[in-house]
Amino acid sequence: MIFKIQRKLESGLWSVAVAVGIHVAAPEMAQAAEVDVTPVLQVSEIYTDNVNLASNDEEEDFITQIAPGISYSRTAPRLDFALDYQFEALWYANESDHNETYHQAEALGEAVAIPEWFFVKAGAGYTQEVISSEAPISVNNISVTDNRTDVATLTINPYLHHRFNDQLVMRAEYQIDRVEYDEDRLSDGSRRHSLVRFGNAPDMKYRWGLLASHRVLTADDREDSVLDKWSIFLGHRFSTRLSIGLEAGYEDNEYGGVDDVLEEDGSVWLANAEWTPNTQTNMTASLGHRLFGTTFDLSVARETNVGQFRVSYSEDYTSEIERIAVVDAERIDAETVQFTTTTALDNEVYLSRRLRGGWSHERGRTGVELYGYGEQREYQITEDEEDLAGAGARWSWRVAPRTTLLTDGELQRREFRGVDRRDYLGYVSLGLERRMTQRMLGTLRYQYTERDSTIDSSDYQQNMIFLTARAEF
Repeated sequence: MIFKIQRKLESGLWSVAVAVGIHVAAPEMAQAAEVDVTPVLQVSEIYTDNVNLASNDEEEDFITQIAPGISYSRTAPRLDFALDYQFEALWYANESDHNETYHQAEALGEAVAIPEWFFVKAGAGYTQEVISSEAPISVNNISVTDNRTDVATLTINPYLHHRFNDQLVMRAEYQIDRVEYDEDRLSDGSRRHSLVRFGNAPDMKYRWGLLASHRVLTADDREDSVLDKWSIFLGHRFSTRLSIGLEAGYEDNEYGGVDDVLEEDGSVWLANAEWTPNTQTNMTASLGHRLFGTTFDLSVARETNVGQFRVSYSEDYTSEIERIAVVDAERIDAETVQFTTTTALDNEVYLSRRLRGGWSHERGRTGVELYGYGEQREYQITEDEEDLAGAGARWSWRVAPRTTLLTDGELQRREFRGVDRRDYLGYVSLGLERRMTQRMLGTLRYQYTERDSTIDSSDYQQNMIFLTARAEF
C-alpha cells in the first residue's frame, strides 16, 4: 500500500508543484499580500446496500471516510495564488481489499512579470474521473466500480497584453495543457493553443479587430488534430447598452483518427450583438455560418427580485482532452451538474452543441435552485452521434437558527454513440445539517440512486446513508 500511495503522489502531484513554483519563485512579487489559510478535517461514516453498483448480487458495506485538507490563497499586486488540497482515505468494514486513498488538488496562479506587458498564468490539478458511462457511474470514490481513474492536469499560459492607445490593443499568448491518466487503457494527451489578436479598445464607438488562432490536440492513440482560424472583426457601439459587430474569416481543420486524418476548410462569418438594457440584465448572441453549417451562440444573465436566471448555448469543436484540461469559467458542470457529461475518455474531436440554463433564489430561510442541460455531439472521424440531457433541483430550508433541511435530485437521459442503448440515471437526496459551533458542521443525509437502461444488465439501485462531521481550523 505504501508503494502504491507513493506512485500516485509521484505521478499526479507533480503538476501541482509547477503552479506552486510560480508562487515560491517570485517572493518579491508578493509584497503587501493578503493571505488566507484554512485547514479542514472531514470524517464520515457511510452505509450502502450496493457498494459495487451491481445489477444482481448486491453487496452491502460500512465505510469510514477521513478527509483532511487545506485551502490557501494569497493575493498581491503582482502575484495571485490559490491552492486547495484534500487527502481522502476510505476503509471498508466487510471488504478490506477495497481500502484505498485518493488525492484531490487544484492550484492556480497568475504573475505579472512585466507590468502592462508580460503575464504568466499556471494551473494544475489532480482528481478522479469516470472512465466510461456505459459502466456503473459513481459521483464519488466510495462505490467500488473499477470505472474511475486518477487524472493529473497541467496548464501553462504565458501571454503578452499591452494597450498602446485607445486605437491599438495587442494580445499574444501561448497555452499548453497536459492530461495524464493513471490507467494503462487510456491515452494521455495535450492541447497547444496559440492566439494573436490586434484591435482597438472595447469601449470605443467604432470597433475593429484581427484574430489568428491555432489549436493542436494531441493524443497517444491517434494522429494530431489541428484547428486553425483567421478572422477580421468590425463593430459599432451605439450606446453603453447596445453594440453590434460582424466577423468574417476562414477555418482550416484537420481531425486526427487512429490511422488517418480528415481535412476540412471553408469560410466563416458571424453577426453578433451585445445588449445590456440595465444593470441586472446582460445578453450576447451571434448568428452565422461555419464549416458545419448555420451556427448560433447565446448567453443571457438576469438578476431580479424573484431570482437569478442564466441561459447559454454554444457550438464548437472540442475533445475530451480539451474538456478536462481547460478551465471554462462559464461552464456550470463543475458547480451544479452531479452526473458526468462524458460518455468515454475518448480523444476523437467532436462538434458540441451545448445548452445550459438555471434559476436560483434565496429568500428568508429558504433557498432554491433549478437547472437543466443538454448536449449533442457529432464525432468528426467516425460520424457517430450521441445525445445527453438532464435536469436537477436543490432546496434548503433553515428550520432553526443552526439547523437546515437539505434536499436535491437530478435526472439524466443519455443515448450512446455507436450502440442502440438509452439510459436514465437519477438520484434524490434528503439531509439535515446542523452547525454545532462556528467552525464545526454535522450532517445526516440519505441518498437513493437508480439507473434504468435498455441493457438490463446495466440496471442498478443504491441506497446510502451519510453521517458527517466537518471542522475548519
